[in-house]
Amino acid sequence: MATKKSWAQKAEEANSKGCIRKRTPKGMMYISTPKEIEKIIRRIPKGKLMTTKQIADKLSKKYKVDFTCPLTTGIFTSIVANVAEEQMEMGKGKKDVAPYWRVVKPPKGFLYDKYLGNIFPQDKYLKEEGFKIVPSGTKKGPVVKDYEKYLII
Repeated sequence: MATKKSWAQKAEEANSKGCIRKRTPKGMMYISTPKEIEKIIRRIPKGKLMTTKQIADKLSKKYKVDFTCPLTTGIFTSIVANVAEEQMEMGKGKKDVAPYWRVVKPPKGFLYDKYLGNIFPQDKYLKEEGFKIVPSGTKKGPVVKDYEKYLII
């Protein structure tokens, strides 16, 4: 019987496929890897936030393309979150993993209610770092209050 792959193994599989530049009707598109997304997330300092759109825009600029695939950027951010939680379950501390909780959804700073089906305490981690989490008044869930002033520009 096959054993279930860890999130780290899944990330490594996706990383092994490498980055892709692809011509589309909307222009040249870049598809990243979980490893590259993780490097960006690790650079988000405590007290700051970044949106998945900002991550994609950063990669688009770096690779001089029209856009970075928003779908895979979100999926790979989710993989990074799952790897981080898996590592913490194995004894690593929060300071030793990619701080995925500092990534919020545009355009209002929504929290991720789950990452690829797994529910993580993003709100708890953000509160520990001093952010105020408030209801959004929508079905999309809570947001970081005044999130714009914490964004990396």
